[in-house]
Order: sequence, then C-alpha cells, then structure tokens
Amino acid sequence: MAEAVKRYTFPILAVIFSNNSLKPRESKVIMQSFQHHIGTIQNLNLSMNNLSLSGAEYLASTIPNMRSIKYLDLNDCHLSDRGVAAIVAKLDEHTSLDVLNLSAN
Repeated sequence: MAEAVKRYTFPILAVIFSNNSLKPRESKVIMQSFQHHIGTIQNLNLSMNNLSLSGAEYLASTIPNMRSIKYLDLNDCHLSDRGVAAIVAKLDEHTSLDVLNLSAN
C-alpha cells in the first residue's frame, strides 16, 4: 500500500489510519509514503496506534513540512512525555492547526 500512495499524483487532504495496530516501524513506513503529499494534508489521524517515542520523533521531524495541517489526532498512541514535547515543539509555528488531540497518552 505504501508504494501505491507514493505514486498517487493528486493532493491528499486527509490521512486516517486510526486503530490499525501500527507499531513504531510500521507507522514510520506509512508516514514516509506520504512525504510528497505532506504539504497538502489537512487532517492526520494516527490515533490508537503504538507510535511510541521513535514514531513521535519521526512525526515531529515531518511537521515543519505540514504547511496545511488543521487537525492532528494522536489519541492513545503510547507517546511519552518526550514524544509529546518533540511534537509540540515543532507545532509552534503552525498557526493553521485548529485541533491537536493528545489524549490517553
């Protein structure tokens, strides 16, 4: 699936991978597959997956390129305080963000 997403040429506005039992490595592969769409994504929902610290740090590294993000749902992603801090630090410049869900972490 990740390879198919890489070849998709139209803008992607929403990515919803809620409750897919993704582990840190798998979540990174999914996020990497969306790299050339990252600037158009407005809604990113990775809730109820096990991103943990490594997934959070990778997500944080992609946030500066998320120019259109409005809704980011990371509910119950097993994020540590360090993972949350890494993500929040990168969101500082995103005035377009309306919703950030970090509940149950």
